[in-house]
Amino acid sequence: LGPGSFDYCDGIGFDFSISFVTEPGPVTSFGSGFAAQNPDPGWSYLWNESGPIGDPSGYRSLVWNGGGYDGEGLPGWPSADELAYGRVQSWGVHPGRSVNQGAADDRYVVLRFRIDVGGSYSITDSYLNDVGCPSDGVVLMVLVDDAQIMTVDQAGAAGGSFDVDLGSLAGGSTIDVAIGPGQYDYCDAASLDYTISRR
Repeated sequence: LGPGSFDYCDGIGFDFSISFVTEPGPVTSFGSGFAAQNPDPGWSYLWNESGPIGDPSGYRSLVWNGGGYDGEGLPGWPSADELAYGRVQSWGVHPGRSVNQGAADDRYVVLRFRIDVGGSYSITDSYLNDVGCPSDGVVLMVLVDDAQIMTVDQAGAAGGSFDVDLGSLAGGSTIDVAIGPGQYDYCDAASLDYTISRR
């Protein structure tokens, strides 16, 4: 706002609003959001260090160790904590120890994305494939704002998808894909990718 020929009595009242128009379609994917040191904005990688999955008070951030994100940030695996071989890398994940191996709770790695804009969301174009030696399988959970939406018990040496409708979400909601061990974490490395889409 500027003056006319003079600024005498140029006080005015006004109001305005700004609206953002967002198109439906893909918002992000695990593969495109992965980056060394720090994941892309909106993404974070966690593990349930001191509580069951679904209780964020027990979650702790994973840290970059030079080759992936794990519980300690030191080179190589396993870490000395109950996450052990648990990690997030560009190709996928490995969960942590199970209760059958002495862990207080099954230790999951959590891939979290926080949405900026409210709307109807879904997970699409997903896959989860075993890439390690023979495994007894992994457990995959999808959670929205820490509430469980679906669970997939995937057998070892198997592959599958976890596409799911997440419903109408408010801006700031979190979408978690959490991967935990089967009976044991042996050879539980699993490649995965998925897209978070707004409809």
